[in-house]
Amino acid sequence: MANLILKKYRMTFLTGGRILNRDFTIISDNCLAGSIYKDFNLPFNSPTIGLFFYGSDYIKFCSNLNHYLELDLEEAASSKWVDDFNYPVGKLGDIELHFLHYDNFDIAKEKWVSRITRVNFDNIYFTMTDRDLVSYDDMVLFDSLPYKNKVLFSSKLHSDIKSLVWCQKYSNQDAVGVIVLFAEYLEYFDLVGWINGK
Repeated sequence: MANLILKKYRMTFLTGGRILNRDFTIISDNCLAGSIYKDFNLPFNSPTIGLFFYGSDYIKFCSNLNHYLELDLEEAASSKWVDDFNYPVGKLGDIELHFLHYDNFDIAKEKWVSRITRVNFDNIYFTMTDRDLVSYDDMVLFDSLPYKNKVLFSSKLHSDIKSLVWCQKYSNQDAVGVIVLFAEYLEYFDLVGWINGK
């Protein structure tokens, strides 16, 4: 109950208003895109819903987005990142997608394929956190991607990384926590202003 009250507080007092720019795509390395769409009652205009990438795979994906979105998603029997997993894993060429919130690969692929058609390449945003084996070099590469709208949530303050948002609460940890829970991401960043282009 207390967590739901906290979420309501964040959604009410930390958003600074409504999202006016409503037809946008968020490409995310984890569940953040889906949480944002859900928190603001918006359609899932992104294929990166209910899944996560490991750090360097996400950088590859963002660096050549059109190429990877055109590839056929295949089921992976094993992973280069982990030995054991209890969720579907997909492959797009040389990168893996870990469909953490799906019961089986067929459903994950169906959703992936249908949501690719909703991507708005003219109104696109990129988010990343320092979780899931993201290195400093990965963060630097993310920061250098040729996209205007990108944000990186990190437990460490790296002043040389322009897109970085420091989540000071996690400064004594290797990475940020699960900031999608109860809209915690709003504590650190003016998401509504960012999406609205302010």
